[in-house]
Order: sequence, then C-alpha cells, then structure tokens
Amino acid sequence: MTENSARIFNTSSSEYIAMTDKNSLVDNMSVYPAEVTVTTTDNEIRTTIQQSLIDPDAETHVYKRRWYILLAYSLLACTQGGYWNTWGPIAASSEDAFGWSDADIALLSNWGPISYVLATFVMSWVVDVKGLRWACLSTAIMVAAGAGVRCITDQPPYVKWTVNIGQFLNGLAGPVAMGVPPALSALWFPVKERTTATAIATILNGIGVGISFALGTS
Repeated sequence: MTENSARIFNTSSSEYIAMTDKNSLVDNMSVYPAEVTVTTTDNEIRTTIQQSLIDPDAETHVYKRRWYILLAYSLLACTQGGYWNTWGPIAASSEDAFGWSDADIALLSNWGPISYVLATFVMSWVVDVKGLRWACLSTAIMVAAGAGVRCITDQPPYVKWTVNIGQFLNGLAGPVAMGVPPALSALWFPVKERTTATAIATILNGIGVGISFALGTS
C-alpha cells in the first residue's frame, strides 16, 4: 500500500479494501486505479486485485465513418420520437375520424414511458453484452414494426388495437433511442469530440417530436 492509498477495514468480513494509485501494482504496464481486497483467515491471507487496464487519457482509434454512424443513429432516434408523438398534434381530428376519446389519445402517448420501463433492463443487457450494433438493429426493427402495424387497417374499432400495438412496439425502442448517445460517442469518437457527438445524438430524438408537431398542425 502506498502513502496515498485510502484503506477501509470491514470488521464483519475481515477485509481491507484499498484504492491504490496507478503505479503501485504492476510495473511497465498501463494500470489505473484498482480495487484491492485482502481477506484474512487463520492460516492464510488471500488478496484479490481488480484492476483496469484502460488508460482514461488514451485516444480512441478514429474512423472517418464515425460521422456516418452518428447520422444513422440520430435519424433512428429522430424517427422513433416522431412516431411516438404522432397522435397528440392531431388529437381532435383523430377523435372525429375514429370515435376516440381524450383518454384514448392519452393512452397512445403513455405507451412510450410504459414500454420504456419494460424494455430498459433488456436493452441495457443487449448494449452491454451484444453491443451497439445489435441494440440499434433491434430498435430499428421495433420502430418499423410499430409503424407497419398501424397501417394494417383504418376501420374502427380495429384501428384502436393496431395503433395501440404500434405505439407499444415503438415505445420498446425508447431506451436505445434516448439512452445510447453517451455509449455511442465513447465508442466511436475521440475525447475532444464526445460532447458534440453526444449532444447531436441526444437532441435528434427531441427534434423528431418537434417535427411531428409541425407536420400535425400544418
């Protein structure tokens, strides 16, 4: 342990947990702050070291196609936001055309957060385990499926079922459409461009919602 290390003693499990500095564990290796757990028993001392070999100051390998990736994701997020907000701007005409009530229109919007909560943990697992490619592909499929289901019929009362199913599917795409920008920028962009990339990817979902208002009231 170095002089700058912070040490905590856990009396219940006889463990010392220390945060060591980046030069105290391994020589000639890029090792950064690590968690060290020392477990003591009657006959032995067991040490477990969990260390990160990721240099936080290292530059990400930059590809020119990173801007294409950002554009593709941003358009996906924009489309998801626009589809979600289809019915709010045209609530009055939808109620006249299909015989819906204000509660029916409200439910269509509410499917967004409801589906978001249901899909959050699953899509988080997909991003962590399968990667951004699978997460974005599955999101695109759900957005396309949600839009397609709404086109099956426009005849009441069946249209209420198809539209609600479409809104539910579109809402399942919400976690990736709204939550992935930081992961995308960290993976594809160097440090100096990550704030810009994250801002662009994040704002496009809201722009999609804004476009739906502009188109719905025109």
